[in-house]
Amino acid sequence: LTPPPRSGEHTRNILADEARRTATDHFGEYWTLRVPPTPVEDGEVSGELEDLSGRFDLNSLVSAGVAAPVRTAVFKRLLGELGISPMEAAALAASLIDWIDADDAVTPPDGAESGWYAAAAPPRAPANALLTDVDELKLIRGYSVDLVNRLRPFITALPAAAPLNVNTASAEVLAAIVPGLGTDGARILTAKRLSVPFKDLADFVARLPRADLRPDAVLLSVTSRYFMASGRARYGLATTRMQVLLDRAQIWPEIVWQKIL
Repeated sequence: LTPPPRSGEHTRNILADEARRTATDHFGEYWTLRVPPTPVEDGEVSGELEDLSGRFDLNSLVSAGVAAPVRTAVFKRLLGELGISPMEAAALAASLIDWIDADDAVTPPDGAESGWYAAAAPPRAPANALLTDVDELKLIRGYSVDLVNRLRPFITALPAAAPLNVNTASAEVLAAIVPGLGTDGARILTAKRLSVPFKDLADFVARLPRADLRPDAVLLSVTSRYFMASGRARYGLATTRMQVLLDRAQIWPEIVWQKIL
């Protein structure tokens, strides 16, 4: 089968061209346009490009093998935005840290290391490494299938640390990343940026609803590094789906991995 659209050189050219033309990434750019199901001989193709830099990176909870307190606090607030109690959020953050970090010491409260997983059904061992996919959460203590699906629109698992793009982050993620902003304040920001994207971080801070809100600039950006290209192709009775993770650390995006699904 021919690879689906938005999964190869054309997609990389789009992202490289946008990087050359502008210093920001936002929802008004060409890369956001989906390729709808398009008829081809004996079938159809479709595709889309998603900005993963607008989602919270689960792997950022650990840095250099140990827990990162600032990012952990952000994750707990994100869980709270999704209706999870502070006690459960603390336990979920702890078990995720223990799955990723390099040691076998249990993170309070209710973390889980090798002893807990050895007694689980089925028995397994914590990865002690970065997540490779969001679905890996299902192996971790406390993360049910339903919870993972609730989290999925707001989270990602990236291979290297990268700041969050405030031009593409959801209201829930912005509320988590800016202490005190709240969901309502974040929704106002996301509505207004559709017509006037944030041109830089100073612009973002200036448009926050209160002067006392002080986000950590190290966590934020107005550009995006990671994108997911997805495509689907159907020819006759055969269907194939492809995902490609692209890293635009430089102008020309590099392929991190690609999957045929």
